[in-house]
Amino acid sequence: QATDSVEMTFIQTNLFDLGNDTILCDTQTLRLNAFVSNATYLWNNGSTSSEILVNDNGLYSVDVSIGNCVASDIINVQFILNHISLI
Repeated sequence: QATDSVEMTFIQTNLFDLGNDTILCDTQTLRLNAFVSNATYLWNNGSTSSEILVNDNGLYSVDVSIGNCVASDIINVQFILNHISLI
């Protein structure tokens, strides 16, 4: 007779959300935060921080890894001019 045990850990993949696609005025910035305890991060701009500050148009995505599990999210951020030219 033999016995064995297996330890399994389940990780929720919806622990973070970058939010809805966003339009901001060109004078604003947007802080994107993907913090999850005990995770590592890889943003499409190469950053490995849990958060980034956005001030340019574009798609921003992040892979959040805990062990062998990876969750991803993406957001489209657009900036519009915040002034009116008088002729």
